[in-house]
Amino acid sequence: MFIYPKDTAEKLEFLTILEWIEENCRIKTARERVAELRPYNNFEESSTALRQTGEMLATFRQGLSFPDISCPDIPKELQLLKLDGSVLDEKQLLAILAVIEACNGFIRFVKDKEDAYPYLHRFQAHLGIEKEIPERIQGIIDEHGIVRSNASPQLAAIRKALQTRRRENERMFQSILSKLRKANVLADVEESFMNGRRVVSIVSESKREIRGIIHGSSNTGKVTFIEPGETIEINNEIASLEVDEKSEVRRILRELTKQLRHKYPLIQAFFETLVHLDITRAKALLGRELDAEIPHYSEKPVVHILNGRHPILVRRNREQKKPVIPLSMHLEQGKNILIISGPNAGGKSIALKTVGLLQIMLQAGIPIPCDAQSEFGFFTNLLTDIGDSQSIEYELSTYSSRLIKMRRFLERAGKSTLFLIDEFGTGSDPELGGAMAEVILEELAQSKSFGIITTHYGNIKVAGEQLKSVQNACMLFDDRTLQPLYQLEIGKPGSSYTFVIAEKSGIPQALIQRAKEKTDTNKVKLDHILNVLQKRRNDLNEQIRQTEAARREAAEAREKAKQAEEKWTEKLNKFKGQREEEVKLIALGRKMQELGLKWDQTKNKKEIISDFVKAMGKEKARIVEEKKRFEKENTREKVIARKLAVIVPGSEVRMTGTRQVGKVVEINGTKVRVEFGSLKSVISIENLEPA
Repeated sequence: MFIYPKDTAEKLEFLTILEWIEENCRIKTARERVAELRPYNNFEESSTALRQTGEMLATFRQGLSFPDISCPDIPKELQLLKLDGSVLDEKQLLAILAVIEACNGFIRFVKDKEDAYPYLHRFQAHLGIEKEIPERIQGIIDEHGIVRSNASPQLAAIRKALQTRRRENERMFQSILSKLRKANVLADVEESFMNGRRVVSIVSESKREIRGIIHGSSNTGKVTFIEPGETIEINNEIASLEVDEKSEVRRILRELTKQLRHKYPLIQAFFETLVHLDITRAKALLGRELDAEIPHYSEKPVVHILNGRHPILVRRNREQKKPVIPLSMHLEQGKNILIISGPNAGGKSIALKTVGLLQIMLQAGIPIPCDAQSEFGFFTNLLTDIGDSQSIEYELSTYSSRLIKMRRFLERAGKSTLFLIDEFGTGSDPELGGAMAEVILEELAQSKSFGIITTHYGNIKVAGEQLKSVQNACMLFDDRTLQPLYQLEIGKPGSSYTFVIAEKSGIPQALIQRAKEKTDTNKVKLDHILNVLQKRRNDLNEQIRQTEAARREAAEAREKAKQAEEKWTEKLNKFKGQREEEVKLIALGRKMQELGLKWDQTKNKKEIISDFVKAMGKEKARIVEEKKRFEKENTREKVIARKLAVIVPGSEVRMTGTRQVGKVVEINGTKVRVEFGSLKSVISIENLEPA
């Protein structure tokens, strides 16, 4: 995406969004990449990044498990690995191992989940589970970062010799300490290490009595550190073996590094995958915080925002426990330019910046706070003229600088261009500047570019009514309280409320009247008409709000009545079932009672027992028959048939025992493709129920 001028990202506060994403990254390289993140240059890359973020976001929202994709940052290790003859140390090799294992975990997770994660699955399309690198590193280095003794026969022999000599040295040193203790020449701290050698701490007055090498003394000079003469030779042997050990370890690490050098492209690909995943995860976490969505996104230029919110306002107002008034608008070919007018501080600039920021976020693969039914297209150019454009460097006035921008706008204008112009035409004489702005608007409209313009100029508002591809809109304003409502209404221009605000601010009526007399009569009439229209719109909106509230109350009452009816129907059916069972039990009880009376009245007990067995047999047969009938009515085929009768493409469903509601996209036999937000899953219809 070509963005002009260079400070557009800063003025739209996109850099703040990137800072928030950086905070969620766990890999240093990922944070550095995010700081440089800008909208993608082609739709395919942009759409893929967005869908990948959407799948991660859906996973977080549904509380599903996802593998840990954090890993050490290894650019230095990769740079070193490329150099012939270089040696990676144990810590660096373990860092590479951690990268390979983290990426292996991700590949295993998504490998057989292409239906659930079609876009995240693409990360591993060119990769496979890597086994050789972990085997090589783990075969040489243990989990504590120490080269294993069995890494080579030479290292095993050296360490065995070291172990033997150190044990001998320990026995010898302890014997020397015992003798010195008896001689009462040791300091309070009996032993120490100086210059890498084990020494005894001797009271300085007695140092000449001890045979050995003096390595130093304490700050006060009262203690002298001496390496006993008996241990000098064995210490030399140990030091020599330690040098041999380091040399052999370095040789082993050099050989291992050489073996891994052939795997450099794969290690780099694994690390790049984890960096990309970390950025995707960070975007998804921000999306969850902002209650963001992945709207419909296509290559065709369109801006259809439903309840869009400015991300900065979402976070700030949440902290202040204030609501964010959403923005809705629709731009498409044929109606591709929107002129927003209205009083100052009414929200015109915020509306314009919201559109720009949401578009730039979306094309950078970041979820945006709006309804999921919103629709955005891909733009190749984003041109903005926001704020003071005075150029000190080139000694240009604000107006000259704006005209230079307009020239660049006209050069780049086209079907795939989105432009944002705040306070269009200002910076020069209102009459002349307004006329110039009107001509530029006509050219931009002719180019079929998409754009948002804010203005106070009456001729621009009039042009908005005359040009077919341009729409007027206004930010609603309560003329009774002089408070902005921050609501965008498309269809009519808005008044600047110049004289109304002046009057309610206490400016004498005589001065206001004089100002009106100095103003073009038609402009005063137009402003008055717009004031009246605005008031009527406000009144109408209030009536609509009340009507909508009444409709919602009626709908809620209907729903409650429906739920109550369903509950009573369920109770009635349950009662009927219980009643039928009670009638059967009563009949059985009477039969048992008759048998009891016969038992008391007759001597032929065998006949009564036979009657009892027959009665029990009939009851058992009845229960078995009812069970068979129930099972016959609830066979898998019949359950599927009943569900297929009510679950169709477009139905809202949920998995049995869960609350997450999704929409049916396609039914293929008994397999149903369900869309849960941005996540699509294929589920057997037996495991679904209407929501």
